Amino acid sequence: MPREAGLTKGEGHPYLLRALRLVPPPMDGWHRMKTRDDIENYLIGLDLPFERVGDGMWLVYDEVDHIENLVLYLSGPVISLRVKLFELPPEPTPALYRKLLELNSSDMVHGAYAIEDDAVVIVAAHELENLDPNELRATIESIGLAISGHHQLLGAYLQSSSPAGA
Repeated sequence: MPREAGLTKGEGHPYLLRALRLVPPPMDGWHRMKTRDDIENYLIGLDLPFERVGDGMWLVYDEVDHIENLVLYLSGPVISLRVKLFELPPEPTPALYRKLLELNSSDMVHGAYAIEDDAVVIVAAHELENLDPNELRATIESIGLAISGHHQLLGAYLQSSSPAGA
């Protein structure tokens, strides 16, 4: 087999390799790393009341989506969103854990239910480089839908975990 464009046998066709070469992203600002100011501008543009509670950390209040304590925080090239839903009962049932996992697979578009310390939380994360206001809004709305849509369902599991007579 003749050698083409410096390729050795098994390296692929030169036209295919040229088509797959990495091209730097456009320099229009779309692909640049987002900053704290960008996040705050997104929150302002989305008309979400928020409070800066630390360097790279915000507390968002969204009454429309029933979110009272959504925390956004920067961690390297990632922005994470976290909202605490409720404390686990003293003796949580396996059925509660199963239901959380089932909801993760069926109803959670953005984010997932998780256990943090002794609480059930919803968490989500996005790479800052690709974050835009629409994606942030969709994630916050998804979390709000989960809170309002699953509140009663999960509340039933919490009541069934309570000791008799409590």
